[in-house]
Amino acid sequence: MVAVSLKKKKKANKKEIKNIRYKDSPLKQTIKTLLQGPDSAELNRGFITLIPKSTKLLNIYVKDDTAYLDFTENFRFNSLGIQGLKTQLKQIVYTTTEFSNITKVQILINGKKVEYLGPEGVYIGEPLTRETFENNEF
Repeated sequence: MVAVSLKKKKKANKKEIKNIRYKDSPLKQTIKTLLQGPDSAELNRGFITLIPKSTKLLNIYVKDDTAYLDFTENFRFNSLGIQGLKTQLKQIVYTTTEFSNITKVQILINGKKVEYLGPEGVYIGEPLTRETFENNEF
């Protein structure tokens, strides 16, 4: 799972290993755990999340090597502006692509593909990959 660390200013994200219990769908449970935000121990170590608190996962499915994650409308807006939006997307994409069968993530809002997040217009009209962030395509 990818969380944001307040202790490292040069790196916006830090990989956090967390044991997650699940019955049938490890990806779904992992994303739901990410949406819950850091627990008290993680907060004490300086971790936060930039995913809006009231965001809910409505649906999730995988087709070929792409995960389709359907979130509620509030995922589209981040009080920290464009950097907050980019970091929340990075948290989702990096966490999802930890699964070996997934290389791309398509974000859906209320069951529909949307072109942009926020008034800043962060493009999400096609699947995102780790390379999207590593190559500064945002």
